[in-house]
Amino acid sequence: MYRFIFPVSILLLLAACQPGNKEANAAGDAAADTSAVKPNSEVMCFVMTEGDNNQDTTRITLSTLLDNKVAGTMDWMPHEKDGAYGTIEGEKKGDIITGIYRYTIESSQQSEEVAFKLSGNQLLQKEGELMEKTPGQADLVFKDAEKAPFSKKFDRVDCE
Repeated sequence: MYRFIFPVSILLLLAACQPGNKEANAAGDAAADTSAVKPNSEVMCFVMTEGDNNQDTTRITLSTLLDNKVAGTMDWMPHEKDGAYGTIEGEKKGDIITGIYRYTIESSQQSEEVAFKLSGNQLLQKEGELMEKTPGQADLVFKDAEKAPFSKKFDRVDCE
């Protein structure tokens, strides 16, 4: 339980600095113990815009914790629609990050398996068909993770 509370506290603190993340900003006053963050780790921020006139934005913030654990936020903000706002918890092996994205969309709690690849100044997200969970996993998991390509591209930006 404590392993879950600590990364979430850090995520809430990081998310409080993100404009547009209404739910995290409301909880952003939670105190966070930063002792699990690697002393020289950096916070990495990435953005992808798409849709009509590039008005749909997805923002990802990631931090590496002790033991190659990764924590962060991912906010999907479509133009004139409800978005999805949540946290990412995972593990980094080399340039690959795998984990679970827990988010709120249309007042509903969801979770899904995610995979990312760090490539220069880009973060590539694996896209593939999702299916209902196997007990003990996320609500949605990749149907065939091996065949799913890293095709969504996020550009690295300065964290604000």
